[in-house]
Amino acid sequence: MKRILSLLLALVMLFSIYALTACTIGEGTGSGNGGNEDEVGGGEGNTGDESDEPDPAMLTLIKDGVASFNIVYSSKTDTFVMQKINDWKAELLERGVDAKSMADYNVNKMQDCEILIGTGLVQRDKYNVDIHEFGEKGYVIRVVDDKVVICGGTAAATIEAMELFFKNYLATGTGSVDDVYIARTLTLLKVQDDYPITGVSVNGESLKGAYISATRYNSEEYAAAQLLQSALYTKAGIWLDIMSLDGDEGKRVNVKFVDDAGEDGFRVFVDGDGMLTVNCAYRNSFISATELFIDEVFGEAVGEISFDNDYSFTRRVSVVKYSDFGAVGDGVTDDFDEIIAAHNFANIGGQRVEADPGATYYIGESRRTAIIKTDTNWLDAQFIIDDRNVPREDRYYWVFRVDPDIQPYNVTVPEGMTIKKGDTNIGLTFDTDVLLLVSDANTKVYIRYGSNVNSGATQREMILVDKDGNIDESTPPIFDYNTVTSIKVYSVNDTPVTVEGGIFTTRSNQVYTDTFYYRGIMVNRSNTTVRGVVHYMSDEPDPSEYPSGACSYMGFYCVEYANNVIFDSCVMTGHKTYKEVQSSGNYGSKGNYDTVANCSNNVLWRNCTQTNDLNDSKLWGVMASNWCKNLAWDGCALSRFDAHCGVYNVSVKNSTVGSVINLIGSGTAYFENVTRSSGANAYFISLRTDYGSTWNGDVVIKDCKLVVKNNASKAYILRGTWTEHWFGYNCYLPSLDVDGFTVEHLNGNAYGGNLFIFNNIKSGYSGDLRENETNPLGAPEKISLKNITYADIIDGTNNDVVFSDTVITKED
Repeated sequence: MKRILSLLLALVMLFSIYALTACTIGEGTGSGNGGNEDEVGGGEGNTGDESDEPDPAMLTLIKDGVASFNIVYSSKTDTFVMQKINDWKAELLERGVDAKSMADYNVNKMQDCEILIGTGLVQRDKYNVDIHEFGEKGYVIRVVDDKVVICGGTAAATIEAMELFFKNYLATGTGSVDDVYIARTLTLLKVQDDYPITGVSVNGESLKGAYISATRYNSEEYAAAQLLQSALYTKAGIWLDIMSLDGDEGKRVNVKFVDDAGEDGFRVFVDGDGMLTVNCAYRNSFISATELFIDEVFGEAVGEISFDNDYSFTRRVSVVKYSDFGAVGDGVTDDFDEIIAAHNFANIGGQRVEADPGATYYIGESRRTAIIKTDTNWLDAQFIIDDRNVPREDRYYWVFRVDPDIQPYNVTVPEGMTIKKGDTNIGLTFDTDVLLLVSDANTKVYIRYGSNVNSGATQREMILVDKDGNIDESTPPIFDYNTVTSIKVYSVNDTPVTVEGGIFTTRSNQVYTDTFYYRGIMVNRSNTTVRGVVHYMSDEPDPSEYPSGACSYMGFYCVEYANNVIFDSCVMTGHKTYKEVQSSGNYGSKGNYDTVANCSNNVLWRNCTQTNDLNDSKLWGVMASNWCKNLAWDGCALSRFDAHCGVYNVSVKNSTVGSVINLIGSGTAYFENVTRSSGANAYFISLRTDYGSTWNGDVVIKDCKLVVKNNASKAYILRGTWTEHWFGYNCYLPSLDVDGFTVEHLNGNAYGGNLFIFNNIKSGYSGDLRENETNPLGAPEKISLKNITYADIIDGTNNDVVFSDTVITKED
């Protein structure tokens, strides 16, 4: 039986506006809450006894039980909307109508008459519906050309509109459906009007009609803008488009990632042009901070919101705390995962990391490292690094590593490339100044002599060059490279980073191993300062209970492949001395360090001190270095200064050194106002025998003191052992310039023995050192002695002996 929709109902709908909170729209048209619903035009049915010619005012949806339309949906359609489409089809099929549905990407199956469901459709370009005109709870049903557009502000609102349309316009009543027509003027609009916020203004001017200025290619900035856009729309019904404009144009809300957003890093304020402005200096916190602003300002707000010209909202996003990521800090719970997560997060945005005041963080065995790329302040927090059960295979996992922003890389070495001593340019160019590790794998140097004899190491050194390849005068080549086999490039332009504070206690590993553990702070980043960090050792095994050796450490404070690094006011601890089986097969003492520098340039230890006795012979000295240039101490009191595999240029000033000053290398070794305090070794500087006792350059000593045992009768300014062993390089005696040098006994009494410049030089050679053709020992260019004072008691007169203006040249 054919059904005809009353024309009277259509006319009523054409001119009626109903409040959804208290209305019923005709029979079966449904009702809603939270806004207004407008119906314009409408009707469906069939022509009955009327002419079969189609009425141009009506759109045919079903004719003689055959659907004239397809249902078209977006490929991104909500699951529940898709289910409602399937419900439509099932019910129509029960009534004899086989309706087709398809996704909008099936463009080859498109036809004139379609029911377009939801948003995001390809056809929406032509049959556009601005969902923001009716709000999240609202919807629109509209006929445009031969299309029926059904769309809601949300999936739920779209389903509500679908149910209304189906019940009142597509398949009214029960039974079969033969003919269905709908007025081409049909528009049904439900507009939400129950927003808790009735208006938003900036300096008295409504935000309606404004836009949000944000940059689409900055994902965090754009996401923050979308959050603000959604909040204004959901809470106040105000929709602001997001646009990226070259200049400031029109009424807008500025959402910008900026370098300076105030001390706290996130700020919302009204700028000088009267525009609401959201600024954040940290990409990784832009979204979360914007969420906090939205929650505080819009979350529970009702009525009118006004941002006056003095409005300011800030959040501290410039600092990341370990507790932000769940660190407990009770000294028992292992907090290392949370510490790592905090640094990883801060590294993305560039925030400073802070420990929680008073916390004690426990760090157990782990195959992970916390990577630091931003300023870090550990304040007064304590860290327990429990290495007692760390297995040998996990010994290389640093606890903290300060990494560069630009990772090192290898360059292709031109065929036949050489670098010679005296060269001023390496013949390569770079984007910026860089630090190079230059190597010749075909040549061995530092071929060790003595109980730890070895076959040497690949010839290599660090050279600082500018972008044009010019060699910095502070890092000249110290070797000839007849064949350069590799060059690795390290950044020297890293943003300065400071790591400071914190009290660290290492619970020493308990297992014997023939190698070192690396479980402290490694600095691989140029322009890094480590300041005010304190390190203790605990649970070190008793050496007498480990006659075959125990675990040794390659430093807690370490630097490697970096330029311009400072350890400032750090507190170190000397480690116990253990035995090891040396390459000679004998047992000997094994190094056990608290600070180490490798393959680095311009490293300074300033005002660093030691927790235990500088002169305790049971402890190994705290410091070692290899392959470095321009190392310096200033204002330190530490037990050991030691250059292993060479150093170019050394400066030690205003410092007290305990057990030993060991040197090997070249350039200038400068000592001023330095006291060598240990009475165990009666020499000021030891030129390391195992590497040739060589210094190719000048040793300058100014106003320094050597303290010897009370019964000592011999003292040396420089001590070494020179042999005919080939170390991979020629050996040299340094030129010596002494101006102010004093020797005294431990008890403070004046020294009463002999003072030697060098000890027995010829003892290791079979012939004249200078004339040895295969392995000569280079003589000093000059020895200058001034103001050297000690008590001479050889003749019993106990008179002071003073060297003044004594100069010995090479020719002498």
